[in-house]
Amino acid sequence: MRLFYKKYTYHEIESDLDQVQNVLSSNTYIFIDLFFISILISMFVAVSLGSPLIGILFFIGCYSIFFLFYSLLLKWLKDPPEEDL
Repeated sequence: MRLFYKKYTYHEIESDLDQVQNVLSSNTYIFIDLFFISILISMFVAVSLGSPLIGILFFIGCYSIFFLFYSLLLKWLKDPPEEDL
């Protein structure tokens, strides 16, 4: 059965992994992920909240806190520019 599968070279596997890494680290994917995490947290907390309006405000606050935290991490962890020799 192993004869039917193509054996991939290291470079083919590396290019596939690079594509996956580029998608997972793109800003669009991260913002969509933050949106769904905020919805999930809001749904878990919704039982203890008093009204739907407070739930919506909690979701907006949660998403904006995550957005701010991600923006600060991007700013602080940015690679320093390489020195030209």
